Amino acid sequence: ARVDVYYGNLITDDNFVKLFTNSVLWAAKGSSRYNAISSNLTAKIENSDEEQQELISRAEEADKNRARNRLIFLVITWGVGLVVCVVVVWKLVMAPVEAG
Repeated sequence: ARVDVYYGNLITDDNFVKLFTNSVLWAAKGSSRYNAISSNLTAKIENSDEEQQELISRAEEADKNRARNRLIFLVITWGVGLVVCVVVVWKLVMAPVEAG
C-alpha cells in the first residue's frame, strides 16, 4: 500500500525548518570535522569567487574574440564576393561589348 506523504510539506512548515536548522547547527558545533572545515571555509569561498570572476572575464573575452573573428570573416567574404562580381562583369559583359 502506498503512503500518501509529500515531504515537500515539511519544508513549507516554519517549525520544521527552524527545528532542522537548529539541529544541524547543534550537531555542527560539537563536530571536530566541522571546526576543521569551517576554518578554511571563508578562504575557499573567496577563492571560488575569484575563480568565478576570472571565468566570467575569460568568457566575455572569448565572446569579443568570436564577434571580431566573425566580422573579419564577413568583411573578407564580402570583399571576395565583390571581386568575383567585378571579374564576372568585366569578362562576361564588358569584354563582348568592347569586342563588338
